[in-house]
Amino acid sequence: MSSSHISVDSSPNSSPHKGLKEYFSKSPALTLPFHPSSTSTLLVSECLCVGATGVVFAAHFGSLALVIKAILPGHPGQSDLRHEARLYNVLASLQGSVLPRMLGLFEGEGWLMLIAEHCGDKVTDISELSLSQREMLWQHACEIHAKGVRHADLELRNFVASASGDVRIHSLNLGISVREAHVRSSPSFNCYWSLFELFS
Repeated sequence: MSSSHISVDSSPNSSPHKGLKEYFSKSPALTLPFHPSSTSTLLVSECLCVGATGVVFAAHFGSLALVIKAILPGHPGQSDLRHEARLYNVLASLQGSVLPRMLGLFEGEGWLMLIAEHCGDKVTDISELSLSQREMLWQHACEIHAKGVRHADLELRNFVASASGDVRIHSLNLGISVREAHVRSSPSFNCYWSLFELFS
């Protein structure tokens, strides 16, 4: 495992991109596990969405496609992102099969960023999924729960499918582990709504 100095080429140079570019240009190094290339440029290719708490970017590090969830400096949503990173670590054995692989949680210049592999396009309609893909998502949810984590937001927007047909579940920010359930509140337990719809 090696560390590389990171430079960023971002376009368009909107305000969110500018802030991210400034962070990475000043960051001394990022360690990117499981990446074989020696390239040192993290390319932020597009802004996927801008929400109330931050920005989601598509990026590339060599041939590796990434997603960056960046929370604005000083925003309380940073605590949710830290929580999501903790749950990714709890579910480390499921990364790369059930969940995207998380490269890490990085902080600097006030920004907090979770970087993970890009596993495909967001599922927008249930008809996009074959029966086997729906069954796979059901199994993925069962594996997450078997590890003692309740996802609590299993909706279509949190499923992605790759061109090869693999499906993953992402976005653990509302999730709850059994060990911390007594100290963290969550929405009402309706997380199987979309999974039941998979077989309707």
